[in-house]
Amino acid sequence: MMTETLLLNRALNCAMAEDYIEWAVERLCEGVDTPNLRILAGLNPKLEKDEIESYFRYTCKELNIDSFPRLDEPLTMAGRIKRAYELDELSAETVVYMMDQVYTKYYEPLLFVWSLIVEELSLKGTGHEGCFYPLEEFDSLDAVVQTEFSLFMRACFLDLPKEFEQFIQCDRCGYIGQSILSKKDHVSSQKMYWHLCRQCSYHKYHSMSDPKVRDIYFKRFEAVSRSNNSM
Repeated sequence: MMTETLLLNRALNCAMAEDYIEWAVERLCEGVDTPNLRILAGLNPKLEKDEIESYFRYTCKELNIDSFPRLDEPLTMAGRIKRAYELDELSAETVVYMMDQVYTKYYEPLLFVWSLIVEELSLKGTGHEGCFYPLEEFDSLDAVVQTEFSLFMRACFLDLPKEFEQFIQCDRCGYIGQSILSKKDHVSSQKMYWHLCRQCSYHKYHSMSDPKVRDIYFKRFEAVSRSNNSM
């Protein structure tokens, strides 16, 4: 386990005792050597996590590693996960679950799609794929991660409206924005509604979970920004 990965896991409160010991053993195998690193590598994973954590902190001090980097901001954490992925320290699948954990911890709107990707992964092989994320985009999880990181970086520089992640794109007129709700006309004890286009009242649409929709939407903001900067 790479150092950055362990630090991210700690920040998300999901680092296991075995992770610290595995990290220490790998560092020793790489030729890194300090007294506390040796102790950490030889600890029993059944010890109290606080005790294992203490040796990790001592080791970090010996190696001049910041054991408490500022990871209290969701976008900062997302950026570090992105960097770890680009350095091949994290697999695409690990990235997806880490980003979902960041989203569920902070509910940062720019990260909403990662929770949907996790839901989509849970449907694999059930015959219900495509409910949460476009199926045609799911051929390669690495491609999904790369696309989503690209969109994420663009979104960070845009002044997006509140609850933009709930917007739809109308399949008929191309409108992107909030939908209107219309009650479905059928006999049912449950309240069920259509999402209709606010502009033309059409009922077929694509949601913001579709990366193509976000790409189109972001381009509109980017065009306005370029126009303002050129004035």
